[in-house]
Amino acid sequence: MELCAEGTLENLVAATENGLPEALLRRFTKQLVSGVEILHQHAIVHRDIKSEIFLYTLNMYSISI
Repeated sequence: MELCAEGTLENLVAATENGLPEALLRRFTKQLVSGVEILHQHAIVHRDIKSEIFLYTLNMYSISI
């Protein structure tokens, strides 16, 4: 588990006036879909996917479920 001191994806979106850059959204979306795919491969269904449960780190531009 990594430290994600920046906060949640929901907080990041709320803190921006014009939304997130498309490149960053694409990167985050790819990571989210990849994470859910891994869960499904292990027969795990995540029933509460929402922006407030995803943590992010800006130094690596990555998110964690």
